[in-house]
Amino acid sequence: MRRLVARLALLCGLLAAPAAAAPPAPQAHWPMERGNVRGTARVRIALPGIAPVKGWRFEAGSHVWGYQPGMTVWSSPALGVVGGRPLVLAGSYDRNLYALDGETGEQRWRFTTGGGVHSTPALWRGTRETGGPLVFAASSDRLLYAISADLGRRRWIYTVKSWRPTMGGARLSAPCVGRAGDRHAVFFGHWVWDKSISGHMQVAGLTAVDALTGKALWTADLGDNRVNSPVCARMSDGAWRVFVGSDNGNLYCLDAATGDVRWSYTERESVMGTPALWLADKPGGGPDRVYFGSKYGRLRCLDARDGRQLWRFATSHWVDGAPTLARVADRQLLLAGSYDTRMYALDATTGAPRWSHRVGGGIYSGGALATHDGADRVLFSAWDHHLHCVNLADGALAWSAFTGRPIWDSLTLGDSTWSSPAVAEINGQAVAYFGSYSGPFYAVPLQEAEHKALARPGSNLKFWVTLPLVMLATAAAAIFLTRRRRGRV
Repeated sequence: MRRLVARLALLCGLLAAPAAAAPPAPQAHWPMERGNVRGTARVRIALPGIAPVKGWRFEAGSHVWGYQPGMTVWSSPALGVVGGRPLVLAGSYDRNLYALDGETGEQRWRFTTGGGVHSTPALWRGTRETGGPLVFAASSDRLLYAISADLGRRRWIYTVKSWRPTMGGARLSAPCVGRAGDRHAVFFGHWVWDKSISGHMQVAGLTAVDALTGKALWTADLGDNRVNSPVCARMSDGAWRVFVGSDNGNLYCLDAATGDVRWSYTERESVMGTPALWLADKPGGGPDRVYFGSKYGRLRCLDARDGRQLWRFATSHWVDGAPTLARVADRQLLLAGSYDTRMYALDATTGAPRWSHRVGGGIYSGGALATHDGADRVLFSAWDHHLHCVNLADGALAWSAFTGRPIWDSLTLGDSTWSSPAVAEINGQAVAYFGSYSGPFYAVPLQEAEHKALARPGSNLKFWVTLPLVMLATAAAAIFLTRRRRGRV
């Protein structure tokens, strides 16, 4: 009888006790510039209760700052999930980092820095010590910021170079989250210069800081040219490596734990885009490969272990954007755009061309992968002021949308890596997010992009109608004033 009573009491206690909290679902995050080592710029998000995205447009402000070489309007976006909602992060030339709701476009928070935020922020899911996900953002004020992703509050800052009135300027690359030994680390490139006579300098390098505290782990001196956005990954042999390109024409491979340069490959021109990596499934399953393009107009594939070239492909102009690796059927493709107006698809193993698609202007952006209506596609931006969507299978154009012309009268092409699109597949719906160099930031569902333009192309009709009228009015005024003057004489 006592046993029966005890069992009943235990059962009642279990029923009355609150249910144990379920482990939190993994949060989609964006730890490096193109989202992952393959540069796909795509994230898949499953969130119950999120309505289909209708598309939206966000305006940061109306003031147009003077253009400087290397300056962009928007950085490429970072996508993820924070607080059970899709989050879009993008830096702006107005010195702010914006956090926008991926469904509605509403501003969740804004963080102001001392300089333009031209590089892609990184969204890291964090650890128990961080108390939640963190955002890492680099600004041209020579600071790297760690910000709470939910409220937009600063956690710590790391100073690359102390501010002084004679400082000429700085460019910091997109941060990348990885491992440095037994620590979570943030890797980023920096380029700082001073043109004054008394304190002239020009230094560049790659720095690793502790992701939890912001303390420096190491700094590698990489010359005196701009160091671009790195990618960090664990190789098939278990070693963590960092790959980064520089404007001095080198692609570097560094030990993530120590910062020692393992090898470097020298190109004839700048390596501006973030490299892409193809990692073997297991040791002995083939070499780990690293892919990159350069302003020399070459796409190259190297053995990631020793920097040995495996193949190369020549385009007719600059390759500034980051390459993208995609799987189509049983093949691996390397996708890369060039200023020769073509998007190239190459066999990632041999470098053999599969197809190329030509647009109306040089392609400066990296590609973002998406799946829509059962077809795999790649999205990219070009200097014809359009966002293009191309089928991966054959390179056929699915659609293109006009996004607006630059807000500045003149631009120095090739001085910066302009904003590239990114794709979030939210509950199966593919949505493209990107900042236009005409000013607005867009969210565009792929099923709607085929039927409406994002901005209306400007027409020359007004110019050709008003020009003759202005010339006639000017000629009439000149004749009248001339006759009046002669009459007086």
